[in-house]
Amino acid sequence: MTQFRELTDRYTLEKILRSTRGGSVLRAIDHRTGLAVAIKQINVTEPALLAQKAPELEKLGAVLESLREASLPAVTDSGFTTEGSAFLVMELLDGKTLDALAGPPQRLLNLLLQALDGLEILARRGLAHRNLSPDNLFVVGTAPAEQVKILGLGGALFRAPGSAPAETARFRAPEESQPGLRDWRTDMASFALTTCHVLGITVAPGEPAAVQMPFALSLDLDDGEALRLILERCLRRNPAERPSPPEVRDALRRALGTQQAPPPAPAPKPEVPKLIVPPLAFPAAPAPPVAAA
Repeated sequence: MTQFRELTDRYTLEKILRSTRGGSVLRAIDHRTGLAVAIKQINVTEPALLAQKAPELEKLGAVLESLREASLPAVTDSGFTTEGSAFLVMELLDGKTLDALAGPPQRLLNLLLQALDGLEILARRGLAHRNLSPDNLFVVGTAPAEQVKILGLGGALFRAPGSAPAETARFRAPEESQPGLRDWRTDMASFALTTCHVLGITVAPGEPAAVQMPFALSLDLDDGEALRLILERCLRRNPAERPSPPEVRDALRRALGTQQAPPPAPAPKPEVPKLIVPPLAFPAAPAPPVAAA
């Protein structure tokens, strides 16, 4: 049974850091540790939806609390408030969103690779983000020790099919407009759209989608074609045709020149015709002489 809690029993709420239609992020002090934390509150408009999705938020919270993955924020608490909203409590971060950063494509691709690591960790635990966008990739630290943190977790759980905040709607996978189960394949489409936005890559609509690389970007990369092809696969309308996170990682590393392309398959050896030797025929042994009676 879902337990509802009063946030102020454990936290002193200090100020609102961010507020959107889908919820808000608050700065607070955890009474147990004395540390400043960020509380992400997720608005739930329908009580029936809260009851239906509560187990998924509980699973997400439990998994995130058990992880100490560099690309995921450290989560220390989760649950539901007495006002009927969901919440996640996580470390308070200081940094910038990925789309606010500039720099060579090598820098941006390395940060995107960090985000991919986090998505794969979630996928291996049966979870999908479903809310990925450049605005939800937060970069902390300074070069060369920059680190991406994936934010926006849990925001899609209580969202009606076809609805999304304006700032993330254009990064959604096409299947998000319909009801149904979602998994890591949905995240791969959003990851590709995020990558295209960050690198200034154009996506021509259609099936399949056509990815058009800027000429300057192609010159900057070691293997721009590897990047273009993997992005097009990620953007296929059929989720079953999208590549896995390891496949995407390999392609991004080839684009950066940090991983060699797989060697071509060896050419088949010419078939040597078999020499058919007919069985040797031996003459029958002569019959023994018959003795005269």
